[in-house]
Amino acid sequence: MKMAGGTLFTYPDNWRAYKPLIAAQYSGFPINVASSAPEFQFGVTNKTPEFLKKFPLGKATEQAKEELKHVLATLDSHLQTRTFLVGERVTLADITVACSLLWPYKQVLEPSFRQPYGNVTRWFVTCVNQPQFHAVLGEVKLCDKMAQFDAKKFAELQPKKETPKKEKPAKEQKKEEKKPAPAPAAAPEDDLDESEKALAAEPKSKDPYAHLPKSSFIMDEFKRKYSNEDTLSVALPYFWEHFDKEGWSIWYSEYRFPNELSQPFMSCNLITGEWMPIVL
Repeated sequence: MKMAGGTLFTYPDNWRAYKPLIAAQYSGFPINVASSAPEFQFGVTNKTPEFLKKFPLGKATEQAKEELKHVLATLDSHLQTRTFLVGERVTLADITVACSLLWPYKQVLEPSFRQPYGNVTRWFVTCVNQPQFHAVLGEVKLCDKMAQFDAKKFAELQPKKETPKKEKPAKEQKKEEKKPAPAPAAAPEDDLDESEKALAAEPKSKDPYAHLPKSSFIMDEFKRKYSNEDTLSVALPYFWEHFDKEGWSIWYSEYRFPNELSQPFMSCNLITGEWMPIVL
């Protein structure tokens, strides 16, 4: 079966457009890119006074830099024990966030700026070197020195303005036409597409373990003991005292390649990856 494609209207080197293009590399979805006149011309197609008011020209402000530092610090803490943002492989979350940070890493995050955020840089470099990223982005070089705004260069790239012709005022003002009454709001069910209606019609799945007797061992209470108190003197004695062998089972496994567990986050990733299919 041949997959239907689509057209993406954008301008060259638009980091927002990289997101669907990289996702298409993973899914195999064909996309045609329209990034030149007459389909789309940056500075003409989307240039309006309202747009320029919202995005004044100039170098990054100190407030913007502080906000970026806050975002990077949050990401760095999250990635301290993770290879990717969600799960054990690249997801749409990695594509979206990496593309959002593409130009900061290429134009703003010079070595001294990005130094405190080593986990973020490690994750970003891992993402942009994946084959699917590389097919869209090409070689990504990290910023050596923060870029400065060049007003002269920017002016040279702007299209020449045309003087608009003045229109003669109309002799007679047309009478205001009565607007038709708004149509009644559609019922929530009418807003659903076919797939959503099908999902809504499916019966709710039942818990496959609902028929089993309730266990006396409460996992959340043990987690709190394990997280907040000493493991050997408090958490383990609590576990063996309250463990319900009729309702729970204990599994022991050994990894065949222990040399791959040299860093704590590697072990966490493997454990999480093994646990997910067991839960599902």
